[in-house]
Amino acid sequence: MTSQTALVVIGIAWGSGALGRSLGPVGVVVSGLVAAGGLVLWRRWLPEAVLVAVAVVCSVSGWLAAADQRSVLEAPVPEGLRAMTVRVVSDPVAERDGWRSVVQPVELEGLAWRGPALLARGDLGEVRAGDLARVEGRLRKEAFTLRGDAVAGTIGVVAVEPIGGSSGLAVLANSLRERVASTIIPSASSSSALVVGFLIGDTRHVADADLDAMRQSGLSHYVAVSGSNVALFLAAWWLLSGPLAMTTRRRSVLGLVGLVLFVAVTRAEPSVVRAATMAALVLIGRATATPIDGWTAVGGGVALLLAVDGSLVADIGFQLSVAATLGVMAGIRLFRGRSPRWLWAALGASLSAQAAVTPLLLIHFGGVPLVSPVANVITAPLVTASTAVGMGAVVTGIPALSNCAAWFAGLVLGVARLGTAWPQLGVVGVAVVAVGGVVAMTRARPLVAVVSAVVAIATVLPVPLPSVPTLTVLDVGQGDAILITEPRGFTVLVDTGPDPVVLRNALRRHRIRRLDLLVVTHGDSDHVGGLAAVPAPDEVWVPDHADLPVIDAWAGDRNVEVTRVESGMVFTAGELRIHVLGPSRRYASDNDGSVVLLVEAPGAPLVLLPGDAERVALGDLPDLAPDVVLVPHHGAGTTDPRWLQGLDARLALISVGAGNPYGHPAPAIVAALQDVAVCRTDLDGDLVVPLEAPMTIPCDQD
Repeated sequence: MTSQTALVVIGIAWGSGALGRSLGPVGVVVSGLVAAGGLVLWRRWLPEAVLVAVAVVCSVSGWLAAADQRSVLEAPVPEGLRAMTVRVVSDPVAERDGWRSVVQPVELEGLAWRGPALLARGDLGEVRAGDLARVEGRLRKEAFTLRGDAVAGTIGVVAVEPIGGSSGLAVLANSLRERVASTIIPSASSSSALVVGFLIGDTRHVADADLDAMRQSGLSHYVAVSGSNVALFLAAWWLLSGPLAMTTRRRSVLGLVGLVLFVAVTRAEPSVVRAATMAALVLIGRATATPIDGWTAVGGGVALLLAVDGSLVADIGFQLSVAATLGVMAGIRLFRGRSPRWLWAALGASLSAQAAVTPLLLIHFGGVPLVSPVANVITAPLVTASTAVGMGAVVTGIPALSNCAAWFAGLVLGVARLGTAWPQLGVVGVAVVAVGGVVAMTRARPLVAVVSAVVAIATVLPVPLPSVPTLTVLDVGQGDAILITEPRGFTVLVDTGPDPVVLRNALRRHRIRRLDLLVVTHGDSDHVGGLAAVPAPDEVWVPDHADLPVIDAWAGDRNVEVTRVESGMVFTAGELRIHVLGPSRRYASDNDGSVVLLVEAPGAPLVLLPGDAERVALGDLPDLAPDVVLVPHHGAGTTDPRWLQGLDARLALISVGAGNPYGHPAPAIVAALQDVAVCRTDLDGDLVVPLEAPMTIPCDQD
């Protein structure tokens, strides 16, 4: 199969699947007619019947997949406290308040019930994908999709008991996953966790900030477990099988068995299934003495998978995997003949893969990593080395090999973290780069060099310093993260919000790459959860009397000084004076023990930042008359409305998450602020307040 034929087959399969998914039976008819109508153009590549069959089968598959998803979303769920037996579909994944896992009901209160897929939340114990478990919890009808899979409801788990019942393949797959985890020990470090991601795609122990750094640098495909992982696995599989794989046919059969096991171990992620299917076609060809080249494997593999599972049409991971594979196959010879050959081959493959996935990245994520091609060229051999050495460690159990694999993975993480400082290109940026690439093919290369240099300098240089001190309440969801900057370059961050990925994106929006001071008002997760994304500051402030081991460990790793602050301390930097008003003593409540700050600058509005301080601590504060106040505790009812009204502030800022389950801001607090200009991050995004007179209101008051 030629490259043109493969692209035609993939296009027909994908388009027909999409039509069937969106139009149902009408889409099936349209797909058949379109395929039949195109025979005049395509008959020189494939028999007419093959094209029509591909179109009809894939459109039917898409139709059935959409119907199945609707049936799950619309399925009734018996609400209330229930006991059931379930088959665990996915490994538990950590979330803010516990763990979550997709489960399939088998039995409800002693009666057989093949119910729709549910999302279990809570303490899920030691259950793994493939296990049977008895679960008690509160069922709710709550239809939604999770990574493309339909879920009919949720169950808040209060008790869970694994009861076995796994298939032989699932038991073997789970045993191998346990072998990987016990050898590499993903909880030991971020780099060890990344090795496990390379080997089996399990990224549960990789910090969210590091996963985001991988994505922002265009390296996240390495933990999707794809073609290179399959090749390395098959090589190790054949090596271990020894004499059993002496002949070509035996090697092919054993390879097919190994592929089934590998897919089970990696939880049948779409990218793995795509790579394994392509490899299986090649092995079947060898076993039957029928040569199958790369283009035949990718064209036939994609069409086969879309015919079997029409839901893959809309799966982002599958889309990116197929696009990247086509890009690599088309571009690996892009710079053929240049030396050194290995470098230009790698660069050609990386550039082509990036070009192929760019439209999908813009559609799904709104941006494309600028440094992705270079980052991939640098990290590709490191990932291969880490994966190969990690496999050796799993087979032999030698700790030195595990450490070596983690060292290579640590280098990959270093490149990813450096890549986060570079911008993400939108549609305009991609267009500029594309035009530059076209021009580079002509004789106008000096112009390209000049333009490239200007773009590089513009992206590397920090954002111009503000002309006046500026307060920015970052939109980080349900939490606090307040940025203070001043004309001489001094930068303060007060709290980090709940999520390092969200904080990193917020800091990137404002081009913040360094901090002079980090203030942690108290230890709640919605104020320190984003710590992993904070660039190491010169100093960290924490409240006196508080025990914050997470902060101490983080600061120790980065060699940052930690200062315990209390009422009466004053910090001066440039035009800013930051007064510490609290905590003035030890409090029973951690919230009352928050660091309370008063920020002033000459001729500027006075700003009060009280953290999550509640009635008792707020009552201990001196009489204040700030112009701007960050409403305590995200507008919770723990603030005395009379105290809030007594401030007589002109602007109230509320850092709060959209649709939060706590009811913030409380109605009594909103009523107390009816005569004050109020701006909220959930409604208005980042709240930027230049500290100058006259004061600017950072949101629309209409």
